[in-house]
Amino acid sequence: MLLEIKELSKEYQRGTRRFVAVSDVSLSLKTGDFLRIEGRSGSGKSTLLNMIIGLLKPTSGRVFFNGIDIFSLNDSDLSALRNGCIGYIPQGASLLSNLTVLDNVRLPWFLADRQGDPTDRAYELLERVGLPNYHHQYPAHLSGGEMRRVAIARAMINQPVLLIADEPTSDLDIETTGEILGQMKDLQKQGATVLMVTHEKYSAALGNRLCTMAGGRLKEIPLAYERNQSGQVKGR
Repeated sequence: MLLEIKELSKEYQRGTRRFVAVSDVSLSLKTGDFLRIEGRSGSGKSTLLNMIIGLLKPTSGRVFFNGIDIFSLNDSDLSALRNGCIGYIPQGASLLSNLTVLDNVRLPWFLADRQGDPTDRAYELLERVGLPNYHHQYPAHLSGGEMRRVAIARAMINQPVLLIADEPTSDLDIETTGEILGQMKDLQKQGATVLMVTHEKYSAALGNRLCTMAGGRLKEIPLAYERNQSGQVKGR
């Protein structure tokens, strides 16, 4: 199993009250799965993702990547795992303002200490996300949607075996949204595993698994059930 999440919870103390952001989530993903998690803002989706990639420590529970308990790794090894095997598209673009678009896209390659020159691949990815002539631009000169597209290209630079996307199309127009989702489906066809969270409802044809999240709890919905409830496949 590529990814195993076991009884994962995250709690915060707010004054005298305890707030449960994620409650007892268990989930397994095998290579080639495309799982989308739908839920409203504040349902715990982003908190769950941040624990899955090791940016946030859980109150309880464990996360295994290829059988490795990620929270047993030191910071250096965890960073190497993230940069080398996992592509992450955060909710905000999170670009480094002092680097050009090209250098932002190439950064995970160098952080993973990979051999060779990733420049040609970076150019190819920028073209695929609709930014073929932006390589020398700086983030300050980009729109929110353009920064999101750069972040998507950056997440794909190392051909990740696991792509995790937090609202990857929220700032994009309909045409670019279709292109980005198509690229994610292509990655799945090539053997990658995709985990995407969104507050939008996409076609049931997007991915082979669906979960909903509310109040920090995760529930898997069979796609056949999703179709049958309305008598047709849901669309945007």
